[in-house]
Amino acid sequence: CFLGFFTELFNRAHTAMNWQTIEARKGHLEQYSLSKQQFSNLHAWVLSLPQSADRRASISKQLQRAGVAYEIIDAVDGQDDLPAEEVAFMESRDRLTAFQAGNKYMRAKVGGDLSHAQVLQRMLGEHLPIGLVMEDDAKIPPDFLEQLYNAINALPNDWDVLHLNGCNVKASKLAVRKNIHVNHQSSCYLAYAFRRRYALQVLQMIFKWRLHKDIDDYMGSLTSSGIIQSYITMPFIVDYSGLAANSTIEVWRQNPNP
Repeated sequence: CFLGFFTELFNRAHTAMNWQTIEARKGHLEQYSLSKQQFSNLHAWVLSLPQSADRRASISKQLQRAGVAYEIIDAVDGQDDLPAEEVAFMESRDRLTAFQAGNKYMRAKVGGDLSHAQVLQRMLGEHLPIGLVMEDDAKIPPDFLEQLYNAINALPNDWDVLHLNGCNVKASKLAVRKNIHVNHQSSCYLAYAFRRRYALQVLQMIFKWRLHKDIDDYMGSLTSSGIIQSYITMPFIVDYSGLAANSTIEVWRQNPNP
């Protein structure tokens, strides 16, 4: 299965020349428009482990200060006794084997996969036009809403996902619109806004192929292949807080089998 997935993406991967053509075309696309009324209905889903009280307090304080409507979503804790059939439905190969063997780092990573899939499904179930997700170690500016509104309304109309942060970013050198760059590939899904087509494409990929690496790497593959239309704000609107270094995933990375 996984060979078929990567063969499909490889066959669709864009070359450097393709990206130049794509970037030029995107600069001439109709601009997306979101009214103030529509934007006021947008709220953030914050993924946070139930035991991460300090992180929850930090991000809640920031969001309240910025006037952002939000909901804390209990992230899936991979160390819990998760239903085996549900994990096997999403995960495969060495990733699934390590999870079943009790590797705590892999169990934490799988918990992250399940958490992001959960909010994608929820967005579809609630019939929302746009979803906004961030993790609890995010750091947002006081004028976050203004920056986000301006960024969304600067997007070309074909957008599927807008990254507000990223790592290992490969993007257009020039902005297609003010502070909006075409995202060729990135990982680390700290904060992102997305439309329904994005949720459908990612979930379809998971259910069809199952995961053998992090879900954000799969999302990046969908971007680099051109299956989804991805953009990124540069400079980033959202950054990592000082609490990022204390994540449970980093702890288990250092000692996966205590």
